[in-house]
Amino acid sequence: MKQILEELENMPTGFNHRIKIGENQRGLNFVKKTNPKATMEDLKIYNAESEGYDLGYEAAVINYIEWRNEVYLKLKRLK
Repeated sequence: MKQILEELENMPTGFNHRIKIGENQRGLNFVKKTNPKATMEDLKIYNAESEGYDLGYEAAVINYIEWRNEVYLKLKRLK
């Protein structure tokens, strides 16, 4: 049981995901509902940041899958 708890403590976390917004007038109007001073340049910056978040999200998912597979094999050996 102690081994299981130790493995769970090492579980990778930190999934981040952001949705990109279309870089057109409709997308800008959507953003202006929450930030009236927003410009098209702000929208492009947000989308660039979102792309970085997506890459981090993908890496986090891959890391989690690798961890899950390793833990499964370790726990299978404990039986």
